Amino acid sequence: MKGKEIKKDNQYYQGTLQLRNSFPDANEYVFSHVEKEPDVFIAKTVERGRDIDFYLSSNKFLLVLARKMHAHFGGLMKVSRTLFSQNKQTSKLLWRVTVLLRFFEFQKEDILLFTFPERRRIVRIRRITGTKLYCVDLQSGKQFSFNYHKEPFEILDVKFTRVTKVYPRLEVMNPLSFQSEPVENPVRVKLGQNVEVVVVDNRIWLT
Repeated sequence: MKGKEIKKDNQYYQGTLQLRNSFPDANEYVFSHVEKEPDVFIAKTVERGRDIDFYLSSNKFLLVLARKMHAHFGGLMKVSRTLFSQNKQTSKLLWRVTVLLRFFEFQKEDILLFTFPERRRIVRIRRITGTKLYCVDLQSGKQFSFNYHKEPFEILDVKFTRVTKVYPRLEVMNPLSFQSEPVENPVRVKLGQNVEVVVVDNRIWLT
């Protein structure tokens, strides 16, 4: 781990940022924003697999950072606080804030197969803001958005292949069967061009 950390016997901190299902871009986002604040530091970090806790010296900074990350990376956010101490001179209550930010299993630019009540849709995730997903439907090419509420999904494995025919219909080499087969969402490409595809129910989709 890199970033502005201090190591003291009594590591002072005001709040904790708990990232769940985290990933390198999210972790680096924390470090880069701490680096920009001369009066803020990370007292310590605790990692467990893809989960990481940042113990931060400022509750104010913690809340601002968490809201920015929630808007930028999406996911579920929960804020709580516990009474830590009381100022002996002012009698002001001192609180420790904990922000839990649980990222989704999928990330921006992933290709997903969503099962909606009305039908299944193969989509590319373009942006995630909070619980709202901005997507492109691979079948229609149209953009749409929706609030994610635990709809069943599958992250599809993107494979590389090449275009084998452009007329009278667009075909590519099926990366599973190694046969030339048509695609479900033809676009303008050149013969022999390398392309990325997903295969769903033995049907091929350009991504």
